[in-house]
Amino acid sequence: MPLPVIIVAAAAIAGLAGAGAGVGGAVDIYNAHNKEEDAKRRHEDNSRRITSDGNAAEGAMDELGRLELEVLDGFNEFTDIVSRIQNAPEFASIDSQGIELPQFNASELQEVAVVAKAALGGLAGAGAGAAGGLAAAGAASAIVSAIGTASTGTAIATLSGAAATNATLAALGGGALAAGGGGMALGSAVLAGATAGAGILVGGVIVNVVGRKLAEDANELERQVNEETESVNRACELFCDVRDSANRFCSAIRATREAYSRHMTKIEFIVNDQGKTDWNEFTDAERLVFENTVLLVGMLFKMCKTNLTIDDDGDGTTDRVNHDGINEASGASEKLLERLS
Repeated sequence: MPLPVIIVAAAAIAGLAGAGAGVGGAVDIYNAHNKEEDAKRRHEDNSRRITSDGNAAEGAMDELGRLELEVLDGFNEFTDIVSRIQNAPEFASIDSQGIELPQFNASELQEVAVVAKAALGGLAGAGAGAAGGLAAAGAASAIVSAIGTASTGTAIATLSGAAATNATLAALGGGALAAGGGGMALGSAVLAGATAGAGILVGGVIVNVVGRKLAEDANELERQVNEETESVNRACELFCDVRDSANRFCSAIRATREAYSRHMTKIEFIVNDQGKTDWNEFTDAERLVFENTVLLVGMLFKMCKTNLTIDDDGDGTTDRVNHDGINEASGASEKLLERLS
């Protein structure tokens, strides 16, 4: 074959090979671009999902925490009535008929009510998640652990207004609030704007899972987003469980509080309207109303002591929902309400 023909043929072959390589490179670039765009879309979707589900969980926990504080604050009216009844039986002597309830007395309930009112006042300017931190630990458990004396040496329960609020926040922020799920301290710093409860969980997951720097390489980017998606799916599953459990527990507490309110109306009529302040003057029916009211107070106290979440590894964030505790408290409440209906 003449040399010019060989040269032309070689050039043609080289040209075809170069064109093929160019097409292959273009395809690789195109595929890499598509992978990057898909990874970016999935990453943004993960961010939206975890933020949305996390905010919903946080909102439900805040609602539960605030409800528990309102319930505890409402014990004040009960202790006021009890203090006026002479010769009333000890609460511990009232038969709960197999329902396990915490031991308490009027003095303890009064202290809890005072601190709960102060905590509610502190929540007025707090950020999202503060009340949820109380729900995570069980508001009553958190408050009981914080009850004590102010820095002046005065018992918190004897204070009122701003003094009670400040003393309560100082006590709650003293580090002794690692009760129940989460080990979260709720103090003045938290109530001033930081978040607790689900807020810590939301923030931690977003920073550690979604907020990380993703690699430039398309294949590595795809691998990291796959890993991220699995983590986000697990986190969102937990968030939904927290949200649903908090909502269900709120419903159970509200049903119990409604029964308590109906019984309190009857007690107030007996004491305030009929003027009966001596237990010996109460009829059997009136005594039963009083005893059932005490049982409802004990049940609400038990429910408000139940932590919503559990921190298994002690790192300060939620690992799982306290289904056993919630189901036990809700079941006991349902059993009591059926008995009183």
